[in-house]
Parts: sequence; C-alpha cells; structure tokens
Amino acid sequence: MKTGKSKTEKRGRKHAWPKIGPRGKAWRVDCGTVFGRRLFKQFPTLPEAEAFAAQMRTAREEQKRIRRIEHGNRAVSLFKLTDTQRADVLKAYDLLGGSGRLLEAVEFFLKHNPHAAGGVPLRAVLDDYVASKDRANRRERTLKDIEHKVGRFVATGPNRPVHSVTTDEIDAWLTRQGYRGASWNAYRRAFVGLFNFAMTRGQVASNPANRLPIVKLDAPVPEIHTPAQVRVILQAAATLHPELVPYFAIGYFTGLRPARELGLLDWRDVDLRERLILVSAHSSKTREQRFVKIADNLLEWLTPYHAGEGRIPSSRRHFRDILKAAKVEWPRDVMRHTFASYHLAHHEDAAKTAHEMGHADGGKMLFTHYRNLVKPSDAGAFWNISPEAAPVIRMPRAVSA
Repeated sequence: MKTGKSKTEKRGRKHAWPKIGPRGKAWRVDCGTVFGRRLFKQFPTLPEAEAFAAQMRTAREEQKRIRRIEHGNRAVSLFKLTDTQRADVLKAYDLLGGSGRLLEAVEFFLKHNPHAAGGVPLRAVLDDYVASKDRANRRERTLKDIEHKVGRFVATGPNRPVHSVTTDEIDAWLTRQGYRGASWNAYRRAFVGLFNFAMTRGQVASNPANRLPIVKLDAPVPEIHTPAQVRVILQAAATLHPELVPYFAIGYFTGLRPARELGLLDWRDVDLRERLILVSAHSSKTREQRFVKIADNLLEWLTPYHAGEGRIPSSRRHFRDILKAAKVEWPRDVMRHTFASYHLAHHEDAAKTAHEMGHADGGKMLFTHYRNLVKPSDAGAFWNISPEAAPVIRMPRAVSA
C-alpha cells in the first residue's frame, strides 16, 4: 500500500510560499524576489527546508504587520528610507545568511553597546573631555581654547547624540564661520581631539573630524624689528615709562614667551651676578625649568632697575603709550621672533638658540624659519644696543589710549 501526501496536500505545498522542491538529493526553498533580489536556499533534508520556509513566512507576516502600521501613519514608512539605508538593510540580511531576524540582531547589538541606543549627549562629551584635560594638568589657557573652538559648535545641538555628528556637518559649520588657512587647521585639530576622546570611551565608532581636509600653508616668515626699531622702542620706554624698560629689554634680548614666561617673571629669578634668568617649570610652556643667559647689553639695561623681588612691571596702557610714541608696528610675538633671528645669525647655532628659547625640537624649527632672516652685520648691531649706544632722547609724552 502506497503512503505519502495526498494530492490536495501536495498541491497546497506546491503553491504555498515559499516554494519547496527537490534539487537532486537536496531540497530547495525558493522565496522569489525579496527586497529586489532573488532569494533561494538549499537544505539536505525536507524538514530543514520546511523549517526555513516557516521562518520566512513568519518574517513576511511581520513585514505585512509593519506595513499595516505604516498605512495608519503610526511608523515611518520603509519607502522613506534613503538609498543608503535600504542598502544597509540588504547588507544586514546578507550577513545574517537569510536566517534570523534583523530586529533581533539590532536588539543584541544595543544590549552590548548601550551608548549606541540613545547616544551620549554632545555637551556631556565635551564636558568630560575638558575635565580629562584638567586632570592631566593642562594649562587653563588650553582648556579655554578647547571650549572656545568646540563649544560654539556644541551649542548648536548640545543634547544630540555625539555619534550622530557627521563630517559634512562640521565642514559646513566651519565654512559658515569663515575659517580659512591656519584658523581652519587649528579648529580641525580641536575637533579631532574631541572625537578621539569619544572614540576611547566607545561613544563613536570613528572620528568624523579626521576626514576634514587639512589646508596646505606656505611656511610663514616671522616678522621682526630692526635694530633701529628696537632702539627707538627702548628710548620711548626710558623716556615715558622707565619702569617698563626691563620688560622690553628682557623680551628683546632673551626671547621669553610674553604671555607666561615674561608676564610671570619675578626679579628674584633674575641673577645679575651669575648673569642668568630662571624660567620656572610653572611658567614654561614645556613644563621644564631652564636658565636663560643675560647678554652683555642686557646686563647694562637691567642693572639700574633691578628691584631684588617682585614682578617685572608691565602695563597695557603704558605699553600703548610707548608704541604710539615710537610709531612702530607690533606684530604678534615680535620680541621673541626678533631675539630668535638675531641670536641665530650671531651664534650660527640653532641648537643653542633653541635651548635659550625653550624649544623641544633641538633647533629644527628655528633652522627652518629663522635662518637667513638677518645679515650678520645687523646681528652685531642688535647685540650692541645698550643704554650708552642708545642715549635717552626726550620725546613728547603720548596721550593715554
């Protein structure tokens, strides 16, 4: 007596979706076209094929359910997905091998990557980043610089997830601000630092700022003062505000960084007998203590003013008076650039100049940017500027700005 499925059962199986049929010694499940692609799979036994077919029918019923919800305007339509999102869906199903549910895979991922679920707010990431720099004992100026450069972008969406920020968004924001050249590169570095920090915390998978273009810049030529201009400024200081003579003399003839090293210098750190100036680790940019030599002409400028203790006097208002009377332009860091140029030309030793200035690269940067800026004769004139060589000339007192 023959056994097996009835004609009705065979007909039902034949016309059911997905189709199941023999393929040699195997069984083939043909799902037809799914998401624009033909989907079929073969199994060694019929039960395995039927089990897979059942999974596909369940998935199709779930899809129908979603479509019904979409039709009622209770969910975002799949048709509103972008081409990239649809491609991601297809790729995700490929990775699942046609079995399993994409939703289950996403739920598993979110379970093991909690930051990706809602995402850490951008403002919170910036606060943590600045706090980490503070714990690392970075300068207050550095912390303010990070907040200034990145904080304004963060303010446009402080509660948005950090992982949602794209390269195009940062690029567009920087472009709207009008940043170009060196400013663009400086802001780019600030954003790279923030998102590198977020990557170490597992808050983003990649750094969007790394893909921002780096602007190629011509090597800048440092702006310096001529010996004649230095002499005029020292004359104006001696005439209008003599207490500022040490500030200008030390700035020109030692090249100390004006903001901290010169701005925080105390007379107790100026040893005229040993002819050395101590730059403490606290005020040094490199956090390393160093001694700077007092040249012959600088010794002559400082001797009448040495007070034993207390800050080297400085005053913005008096500073403006002196510049106005001297009629000399004041480029950024001009005293430090002037010192580097004339010291290198006079000693012809980049490493020695770098040591005096507190550079950590052994003179490579100095050799690149400062060599051949001045003639040896001008260097000789610079180091011979002294109170005797530059007698005080009575100049009309400038009106305070």
